[in-house]
Amino acid sequence: MGKLVTLGLTAGMEMLDSRVRPYRVWLASQVFRPTGNVFDVFERALVASLLAAAGYGGDAAVRELVRSRLDTVSGFVQDGRYDIYDEPSRHKGVPEIWRNRPVIHPDLYPFGEFRSPLDI
Repeated sequence: MGKLVTLGLTAGMEMLDSRVRPYRVWLASQVFRPTGNVFDVFERALVASLLAAAGYGGDAAVRELVRSRLDTVSGFVQDGRYDIYDEPSRHKGVPEIWRNRPVIHPDLYPFGEFRSPLDI
């Protein structure tokens, strides 16, 4: 969808509106659902940011999720904590293939809500 926005498609164009309607409905159903993992948070943030870029920022669900994400990242930046990595050996269950790579401190994603920027 990012490419479509780059090419000039925006909210209000029937061709785009009809195709993003399922995503808008899905996102509206996700706003107050609890998250339990980082993938749920990432998926919601990705869809909300793409919809906002396409001009659907007036949707209540898009506004709420983008605002919530900005609040979360703002808190992380204000804390000034940039030592985000931890030693994998301190955590049980890290697959062997990842044991010699740094992992992100679990306290930076409570309930799957990643506090640091996701670069999306």
